[in-house]
Amino acid sequence: AGVYILPRRNWKSGDAAIGDEEVETGPYEILDLRRSLEAHAAYLAAEHGTPKQIEKLRDAIETMEGNVSRVTVFHRADETFHMTLAEMSNNTLLEEYIADLWARRRGALWNRWYKPTQSAAHRLGTIEDHRLIFNAIQSRRPMAAMAAMHVHIDKLVNRFLELEIEPDQRPASRASKK
Repeated sequence: AGVYILPRRNWKSGDAAIGDEEVETGPYEILDLRRSLEAHAAYLAAEHGTPKQIEKLRDAIETMEGNVSRVTVFHRADETFHMTLAEMSNNTLLEEYIADLWARRRGALWNRWYKPTQSAAHRLGTIEDHRLIFNAIQSRRPMAAMAAMHVHIDKLVNRFLELEIEPDQRPASRASKK
């Protein structure tokens, strides 16, 4: 009896099976949970981050700054930034959940929604957001780090909301709220 969590290597990220049909996680659901979990990770990172981890955050930002036009390199550095924050939380379960949410971004539905929101201007905005998060962590201000992460994820949500996608293309839980 009880709840058992499978080792991460046994998880199938990005989708869930319902009957014989594969169901992919929608962008809103991913971002909704990322907003909560990553903000908490940023809070904990400001409390627990080591100088080496803080340097790794700085390196990720510098890689992003130097690769605004190289989208693949930029996105890898973006993920490194977020996964380093998760690591800095000193909470392995939180780190695994955040890693799973990032893995779910590799699905077709996420890509269809995310691709139209990609632009150099948005990438520059992401760098600015990461700098605010970084500065709060470096100065050991947990509430500021959490608030900066909320703002960062909220901007991503707003990019999706600005897309002109027909209601039937939105996840059912969001389409019914419109």
